[in-house]
Amino acid sequence: MVGQLRIYTINKGMMDSWLKLFHEVIAPKTLEFGMCIQSARKEEENERFIWIITYEDMEVLKKKEEEFYGC
Repeated sequence: MVGQLRIYTINKGMMDSWLKLFHEVIAPKTLEFGMCIQSARKEEENERFIWIITYEDMEVLKKKEEEFYGC
């Protein structure tokens, strides 16, 4: 299993909008493409959003990302 750690810095005052977009659009689409979200959380003090996506192996990671971003 391999994981991707994604850390996004959210513009000040935009965290609520980002969380709405993440929960309503990004997370469902990610799951629809067979990617597993292991963790997702916000870090208030630094305006960061951190999430981890896991895949079976690197080959699957590359395939899933090509499918996801090729939409």
